[in-house]
Amino acid sequence: MPNIYLVRSPEYCKSKYWDVFNLLNSFKGVMRFHTKEQDTESADDDALVNENVIIDNDPTESTKDQNWFFDQCNQFRKTEDIGDQEMVLLLTDLPNRNNFFNGLDFDGGLNMYVQTSGWDLYFPGSDERYPVVYHIAASILIRKWFTSLPEAQKHLNFEPKGCMMDYCQRKDQVSFKMRTADISAEALQSMRENNVDPNLINHVLSIFKGISKNMLFKSKWLLNPIPQTITIKGIKKEFYFKDLGNLKINLPTLHRVVYIFLLQYPDLDGFNPSFLNDHKGDMFKIYNDMFVEQLMPEDGEQYLERKAKTDAICNPLDMDNWAQKISHISRVFRDALGEDLSKLYIVQGGSGVKKKVEIDRSYVIYEY
Repeated sequence: MPNIYLVRSPEYCKSKYWDVFNLLNSFKGVMRFHTKEQDTESADDDALVNENVIIDNDPTESTKDQNWFFDQCNQFRKTEDIGDQEMVLLLTDLPNRNNFFNGLDFDGGLNMYVQTSGWDLYFPGSDERYPVVYHIAASILIRKWFTSLPEAQKHLNFEPKGCMMDYCQRKDQVSFKMRTADISAEALQSMRENNVDPNLINHVLSIFKGISKNMLFKSKWLLNPIPQTITIKGIKKEFYFKDLGNLKINLPTLHRVVYIFLLQYPDLDGFNPSFLNDHKGDMFKIYNDMFVEQLMPEDGEQYLERKAKTDAICNPLDMDNWAQKISHISRVFRDALGEDLSKLYIVQGGSGVKKKVEIDRSYVIYEY
């Protein structure tokens, strides 16, 4: 099984890219996903890491021909010195002229793309990672199954069966095959005849089933949000929801410091920001504990640098710093969990009033 390199097109949001990458790697099997993308989500800067910057190489035309996407894959191969035997898959918000969800290069090499935009039209309120990951897994399996486009087209189902090979002439039919999460008996027989690795088939099916389960489970939140355990993991104190496909909440380090600080206050009482200046030591301790090297001279450069960052959060003369972090934390949770479930985890409380996180602390676990 070749390595699979996931390439982020510049217009595709970095945090969404990492959410997809982490979800794929939560399903164990023969596929090995790699990235050349630098993980900057845990940086100390205060930039809004989920901002989506659109960069189009051809600003006169946003809809692209299929070959344009494959050219991007080949450019990546050249730049990163990736051999022809490895798979390269581009994740892009840009639509294609065929209006396909994904595309495979049968003529020029092991290149593929999956469209990452527009999924809210077919799965309103759902997690957009799921259709993206589904089509990544399907694309890889189909490319290992067939060697030519005409051969693949013979196995398309123009009448939906709830199979990976449903053509979905009406785009809203995609929800049927994703919720069914199946591969038809005829398709499986053809895979066996074409000597497709059974371990690859099982890996893809496990992804399909996991996605289907999470999509059905998440749809119940619209009626009654069910609390999920948030795991605060490792020395960096990164946030994960293991029961939601190991979903990572991508927050910069200082934002995580603020959230962990607020978790120390019971959900019924909350914290009054007017007293922030009295908690500089608490904030510094949380931040300092995120580093391997914690014991430093108090007049040392590292100590003073770290202290300056947490003191700035607690500065009573600059409450905008605090307010911006609270706002960004809540937005990231909403983007990741949806409007309903996120209400249990976002920072509640208007301007000038106590801040609190509603989630029962029994649903917060620390793993070291």
